[in-house]
Amino acid sequence: MNYSVRPCPLCASTETGTKFYSLRPPHGCPFGTPSRFRVLHCSGCGMWYLSPLPDQEMLLSIYSGNDYYSGRNGPGYTDYISYARAHAFTYGRLLRQLSRKGITGGSLLEIGCGMGYFLKTASKHFPYRAGIEMAEEAANAASRWADEMTLGTLETYKKDKRFDLVVALQVIEHVPDPLAFLERCRELIKDGGHLLITTPDMGSPLRRILGAKWPSFKIPEHLNFFERSTLALALKKSGFRHIESIPLVEAFPFHALLKAIGIYVPIPVKLGQIPIVVPRTSIAVLAEK
Repeated sequence: MNYSVRPCPLCASTETGTKFYSLRPPHGCPFGTPSRFRVLHCSGCGMWYLSPLPDQEMLLSIYSGNDYYSGRNGPGYTDYISYARAHAFTYGRLLRQLSRKGITGGSLLEIGCGMGYFLKTASKHFPYRAGIEMAEEAANAASRWADEMTLGTLETYKKDKRFDLVVALQVIEHVPDPLAFLERCRELIKDGGHLLITTPDMGSPLRRILGAKWPSFKIPEHLNFFERSTLALALKKSGFRHIESIPLVEAFPFHALLKAIGIYVPIPVKLGQIPIVVPRTSIAVLAEK
């Protein structure tokens, strides 16, 4: 596997400041993974990004396996099903905000739909729902809530359709070229339609407090680390307009929070799945084509 030193994914600058994080990848990563990665800070635009950049072969090996959402000790999730209640809470509040803005109804495409938790919650708001997902078992599970399901990536989606709303929840941090990703999203949106993006907030107080132990430094999965200003810049560069941040109240299962702070104790399954709200963990941005 090849790894390349990476310029800034937003402005292509190679000038970085003195601020950076040096991080070890978790156990269970593919053979040949470097022993250290750096999260660099661009001196030009303020973007944070991972370097070196994993190659496409490694990224595909991480996401396309059916164990990404369950049973994996390295990248991925050990038990993604346990996030269902927390996601239902988060997505329900998010969709109510969209409804108040008059953005629900019509057609919806979710990129990286996982096991379909957002599509399920959105079924009351959108009469037509489509999803794209790389892991086959997850795509099969999500297809219960979709009128159309594509196994693959945004780049391999070739259907000639346009949507009223395209959604990418906790996805843009995973893609090697975020500007190309946003430009492709824009191509799939109807004129006057919208894109909804959520991603971990690099500007959050939690990141400043935890430093290198911040849970959203998921190495080598997360390649891009946005603040509100850099995400807005990326959307503007990609041709979007009327860019606005919207409140995101995010919940996590209790067991995941314990793990994030290094507490490993056996707890009852139902107790571990209780949604706990953690403020300002991620940002949500809405943009119009």
